[in-house]
Amino acid sequence: MSGGNEPERVSAARVSATFLPTLGIQPVRGRNFTTDEDRAGGEKVVLLSHGLWQRKFGADDGITGRVVKLDGVDHTVAGVLPRGFDFPPNKELFVPLALSPSDLNGYGKYSLTVVTRLKPGVSRSQADAELRTIIRREPPDSSAPGRFPDFRKTWSVRLVGVHEAMVGAVRTMMLVLMGAVGFVVLIACANLANLLLTSATRRQKEIAVRLSLGANRLRVVRQFLTESLVLALLGGLAGLFLACSAMALINAALPANIPRIGEIGVDARVLGFTAALALAAGLLFGTLPAWRASQTMLTEALKSGRPAVGGLGQQRVRAMLVVSQVALTVVLLTGAGLLIKSFARLQSAPLGFRPERLLTARVTLPFSTYTNAQQRLTFAQRLLETVRGQPGMREAALTSQLPFAWGAQSFGILMDGKEQSNGDMPTAHFRSISPEYVRVMGIPLLRGREFSDADHEGAPRVVLINETMAKKYWPNTDPIGHRVKETSNEQVWREIVGIVGSVRHRERGREPEPEMFVPWSQRPDATLNMAVRTGFEPASAGGVLRSAVAALDPDLPLFDVRTMEARLSDSVAQPKFRTALLGTFAAMALVMAVIGIYGVMAFSVVQRTHELGIRIALGARRNVVIGLVLRHGAVLAGLGIVIGLAGALALTRVLQTLLFEVKPTDPLTFTMVPVALMGVALFACWLPARRAAKVDPMAALRAE
Repeated sequence: MSGGNEPERVSAARVSATFLPTLGIQPVRGRNFTTDEDRAGGEKVVLLSHGLWQRKFGADDGITGRVVKLDGVDHTVAGVLPRGFDFPPNKELFVPLALSPSDLNGYGKYSLTVVTRLKPGVSRSQADAELRTIIRREPPDSSAPGRFPDFRKTWSVRLVGVHEAMVGAVRTMMLVLMGAVGFVVLIACANLANLLLTSATRRQKEIAVRLSLGANRLRVVRQFLTESLVLALLGGLAGLFLACSAMALINAALPANIPRIGEIGVDARVLGFTAALALAAGLLFGTLPAWRASQTMLTEALKSGRPAVGGLGQQRVRAMLVVSQVALTVVLLTGAGLLIKSFARLQSAPLGFRPERLLTARVTLPFSTYTNAQQRLTFAQRLLETVRGQPGMREAALTSQLPFAWGAQSFGILMDGKEQSNGDMPTAHFRSISPEYVRVMGIPLLRGREFSDADHEGAPRVVLINETMAKKYWPNTDPIGHRVKETSNEQVWREIVGIVGSVRHRERGREPEPEMFVPWSQRPDATLNMAVRTGFEPASAGGVLRSAVAALDPDLPLFDVRTMEARLSDSVAQPKFRTALLGTFAAMALVMAVIGIYGVMAFSVVQRTHELGIRIALGARRNVVIGLVLRHGAVLAGLGIVIGLAGALALTRVLQTLLFEVKPTDPLTFTMVPVALMGVALFACWLPARRAAKVDPMAALRAE
């Protein structure tokens, strides 16, 4: 796009004139498209997103009516969309759909997304059923018999809400993280309740004195609830401070493909939710300790010369809270362990090519300037020659689609000697590549030959296929020499001249799919994806590529300049982020559980000082005393681990779609987590146990 300060590559969407009215959206500046503009040959107009209007045009109030160039064609700005409108996601320009006959001839007719608003009183299930009926009644595509599969047999239709369409891909991840946050909050609340119970037990004499002097029990409850609320609110404030301080770090770590990522921040809603959660936690988990404190028995509390120990009921409540903490921690640690193992497997999955010292970039040739295939081919050849002539550039190649980038074309294919019906037509992804591409990417040639300069436009049509396609469609024979034909507009038979290794082109966690590679000279693409193997750090070579493009056409912007290793990093950004976040929550839970176990065991030793003193006075060895304390802690931890494992078996199934080559019931994870947690729990009991072994029996007995 040009027409602002300098040319810029922006993402656009073609939409019908009814798109905005269907969504209930009105431009904040200017107007929507008209029906005449939404016809083939209509006036060229464009709608700007609010962000683009501010960033590119300085929020100019007179933007409507201004002319901007899109791919070299003048478009009049019709209006500006509201702030926050982001559907489809990450689109900054909207132009009329204006379907032409060529759009309706070929696979383009199947590439549209329908947005609809249901009539009042019509449910989604009713609309779903009606659409399925329409699909079954629709006759097969008759525009080109044999070219397209019978979609009535192979396709299905389902209505999806706009919210689900935008966040569906990350919905499971968000639910898992929300659940993890809830578990961490519950563990913290259990610690708070234990702290208040311990405080109530230690202050039994104080409470008894106050009650004996005329204070009513309701006042005691109110005092403890107030203390609980103060602690909860202070914790909430501390959490908000940490969240605000870490916001920049969190935003930097967030994957870019999370919907509405720009709206993440601490605002009034977050403040209100935090305050409400802190108040609720303080009330819910402070009520029981407050009520227990108000039930102090005056006579027993005042006459005892020993430290307050609390009743059996309080000891059971404290034990239950510790068991709950351990159980919740087991669930979080198990989930984190599964994701960590899955991420390690994902990182070690074979790519099928060498990403080291590989720089990638893209440039799109506008059809208004490069009107035919020969012009696009000439530009591509000159660009490769220019780049190869630069110092440090070892090899350069072109492809219509780079690995780990969406948009690869997939077509039905016909194979010589094989009977096929429209209902089960095989498919394969297509990529145009220059002769050097396989070598530059480091993709192994398994059989046959690579492309060469002899595979030009006038030469016989040839094709390379990957190993996945060879095994799937020619399982018991050598495919070299066979012919295939794609069912796109090209409709030509191509001879298979070679088989290359399979590459994970789409996702690192997705198995390679059948792919066909055709010579660039025989099928040049308007978008040139460059892959350059350098002799130095590739990140510093971006300027060289920009200069090479500018030397050929200064109006063409080079975009998406990244190293292949950066692309790989981006491809696993989501699993890396969720693994790190869930691991952080699990670590926090573990720390709080250890603190909880330590606190309960330390207080238990204080409660049992008299008992332990008698045991030692009667000849019990100190290692026996240590064993008593450790055994008590091990019982609590063991019970929590058993409950936690049962919960983990039920809940980790939610992670099924997030795991790669790891089962939700992975035996190693379900073994290591209990062992590690029991070890940490026993370590938390060790210090109180040592203190118990050092009890002076005379001092303990004098306390009576």
